[in-house]
Amino acid sequence: MTKSEKSGRQPCPRLLDYFDRIYVINLPARTDRKRETDEQLARIGLGFQHPRVSLFAAIRPQEPGGFDSVGARGCFSSHLEVLRDAQRRGLNRILIFEDDLEFAPDFAQRGPRIIEALGKRHWNVFYGGYASDTALGRADANELSVIEPAQGVRTTHFLGVQMPAIESWFDSWKPC
Repeated sequence: MTKSEKSGRQPCPRLLDYFDRIYVINLPARTDRKRETDEQLARIGLGFQHPRVSLFAAIRPQEPGGFDSVGARGCFSSHLEVLRDAQRRGLNRILIFEDDLEFAPDFAQRGPRIIEALGKRHWNVFYGGYASDTALGRADANELSVIEPAQGVRTTHFLGVQMPAIESWFDSWKPC
């Protein structure tokens, strides 16, 4: 019996109807963060036991290798490997969560509306949480804002990505 079944919670409606897989990036040594992420997932009726929730062992490089820090390089490399895995599996849409993810208290209620809105528009990357140095465009009724490709967005703890974006990134990214 999963935590969702024990708690009586159903998975956030449509989350895994719309996205093919959820990847959670976690440094294996950070068992505390893995546990906290599992608790966050349980809040929305999911967990690591779900067959479409994958725990990805984060990459921890020895040197920054052109990045600002070892952590930044590891974050980039981990995301890149997740995208490669999704491409190998032929997945259309994925979510990538980092192990410091914290869902908004009302995510289970707002999530279905946002997912439905995503299904009605063209998009490549969805930031479920972000930081930006500049103001975003005005949000629509579904709380979605368009971010132009040139606009800088920081943080990658909750990302949705579609395959066309993944394929175009592989054309431009260099191994690290």
